[in-house]
Amino acid sequence: MLKRHFLFLIYLSLAIILFLGTYQQRLHKAFFLNNTIYLPFINTLNKIESLFNVEKKNRFLENQLAQEVVKTYLLEQELENLEDERIIPQDLPVDYLLADIIGYRGNFEERLFVINKGKKDGIRNGYPVITEKGIVGKILTTSWNFAVVLPYTHSTFSLGVKLKRNDLQGILKSDINGKTNMTLIPLGSDIVKGDEVISSNLSSIFPEGFKVGTVDRISEAPDKIHMNAHVQGAVNIARLDAIIVLKFERDISFQNEFENNN
Repeated sequence: MLKRHFLFLIYLSLAIILFLGTYQQRLHKAFFLNNTIYLPFINTLNKIESLFNVEKKNRFLENQLAQEVVKTYLLEQELENLEDERIIPQDLPVDYLLADIIGYRGNFEERLFVINKGKKDGIRNGYPVITEKGIVGKILTTSWNFAVVLPYTHSTFSLGVKLKRNDLQGILKSDINGKTNMTLIPLGSDIVKGDEVISSNLSSIFPEGFKVGTVDRISEAPDKIHMNAHVQGAVNIARLDAIIVLKFERDISFQNEFENNN
């Protein structure tokens, strides 16, 4: 109540001051009050209103940003799920397990890589390793939480392979420089550049039919009775970050039977 009376007295005093004096004096006082009180007051009100508008807009933008963050996260999750689906070939003949590559052992083409799955996940030595593009290698050793993969580019890796076109058999081997060849091909065999190489039924590691690579060069072997076919691997080992482990073991009971009979 006192505040209202006080404001009324201020407005009344200003009005009386404005009406006192001559026309020129009243005009001069009006200009003075306009420049010293009214305009600064209006400018202050406009700035306050502008600040409120900015704050309101900031809240709106923060809300929009939060929505976009959630959308981005959901899209990333969906993309990750699609990547998992993409990396798994359809109709795999055996059970499988996805794993991420988390480290390396060794140097250059002779290096092995470590995955984040081990014995606790059912991984065993000798299990084949693939991607959606083709073979990668095999499980070399396992611990409780991790496993080491021997890639096909390693000089100690070998695999029974054949041509998809005509079932011509051979052995896949790599040298210490990582060059991969299909070996033990009889001279004069029907093999040409561009032939697709797949795992054979004689493979002790893989089920038959998994893509290995493509023949890109043929040469005579040093023994003069065989040919070597340089194979461009379907999988670029250097660019891998995830793999598929096949829970597959070849039935070799026939070997034990023959050994027991001898």
